[in-house]
Amino acid sequence: MERYYHSLALYFPCKIGSARVLVMKSGLHLDYDGPATPVRALMEEIAGAVQPKIFITTGTGGGIGKDVALGDVVIAGETRFDCVTQFKNETWKSASYKTTPVPSKALTAITPALTSVNAAKVPNARPSPKIWSSSTDAIVTTDFFGFDDSTDHYKLQGLGQACDMGDAMVGQALQAYPHIKWFAIRNASDPQIPNPNDDISAAEKTAGDIYSKYGAFTR
Repeated sequence: MERYYHSLALYFPCKIGSARVLVMKSGLHLDYDGPATPVRALMEEIAGAVQPKIFITTGTGGGIGKDVALGDVVIAGETRFDCVTQFKNETWKSASYKTTPVPSKALTAITPALTSVNAAKVPNARPSPKIWSSSTDAIVTTDFFGFDDSTDHYKLQGLGQACDMGDAMVGQALQAYPHIKWFAIRNASDPQIPNPNDDISAAEKTAGDIYSKYGAFTR
């Protein structure tokens, strides 16, 4: 964590088939890196310096709604901000950004043979994860560590299928680069958390425990 926390990024250039690929994992975070939002500056710098044809943001996220199961995959048709704390007065606090439509060939390539390997290691997950990929399926970027629970404590239900703390900021940064194809993908590393006693602290612990135990298999 000391190497990762607040770091610009760890990076690794490689080739996948004939494609030249730059893999990056940033330690910047919308929740804890302050009002200057350095993650936006980093995304702009990557887009400007590397000039990629395709930009993919991916990782784990919290599932929103009881229909999104642990391990499901959200290939967002759009990303949107839901800023209600430190950025609640920004003009972009609820802004949304369309992603590039996913080619049908890419979706058909996501077969049960590919996804069932990790799914088998996640109890109560679908045998084959559902791929949420319609134009209205969304990733919701919050400005705090939020998650969905059965009481809808953080009012995320109805906004999208997964929450994170970065993808909408990437969408904002890439507005200056409309020629770049952009795909935002999040895997549900924790589902909607049951909260029958209306105890959000206990629900948060449950969400954290699920992520710690199964996050490696839902990436």
